[in-house]
Amino acid sequence: MFRASLVCSALVGVMLTAAIVSAADTYEVDPVHSFVIFRCKNLGQAGAVFVYGRFNEIKGTIVVDKDPAKSSVNITINADSIDTGVPDRDNHLRSPDFLNTKQFPKLPSLGRLFGVGLNLTIL
Repeated sequence: MFRASLVCSALVGVMLTAAIVSAADTYEVDPVHSFVIFRCKNLGQAGAVFVYGRFNEIKGTIVVDKDPAKSSVNITINADSIDTGVPDRDNHLRSPDFLNTKQFPKLPSLGRLFGVGLNLTIL
């Protein structure tokens, strides 16, 4: 099973500014300057090591409200944009052994993050 830890530090920065926002503000994710980072444990011949990578094509919106319960994050990720720096591994991760990007082009919802609704999908 492919397990990934997503690093959303920019998202945290936006959420932390919620206290100074007077009304709900909506921000578009900049697809040119944004990406999602992940890491997964690889139990290969070298033992348990972490493999790091990223998804390079994302889009979405972030709504920040003074009331955090009304804030939301909606991000869409293109699964074929996976990049670990090793093309053969990337192709294997796209295969039915892992992400199966042809049959399942979207990442399932990850639920709530930092008390704010998060819908994260892979195209």
